[in-house]
Amino acid sequence: MSKPAPDLSSILAPKGGGRPDSIPQRALTPVAPPPAPAPAPVPTPVPVTKVKAEPRSKSLTLRLTETKYQALRRYSFQTEMTHQDVLELALDQLLERFEKEPSGQGSP
Repeated sequence: MSKPAPDLSSILAPKGGGRPDSIPQRALTPVAPPPAPAPAPVPTPVPVTKVKAEPRSKSLTLRLTETKYQALRRYSFQTEMTHQDVLELALDQLLERFEKEPSGQGSP
């Protein structure tokens, strides 16, 4: 048993024929504008210290435990900093403490 072919003659125009005017077009049908979305809450800005970029950089692979990685992700998300910026800031602070020690043997 085969289905009878649908009759498309009312919606198909012959080749070279004009556009049928009897079919309402979406652009011509009035559409109500969508309701305005509620304004999003404004997050409080967090001061972010930008790390000064040096002309040349080196790549480094860092292995973290799952716990430390998840903590880094949460901190990065909450402060809107990249992982790179967080780690560079922490390293800068560590090296600054190291250089302030009289013997250069700062404790981590």
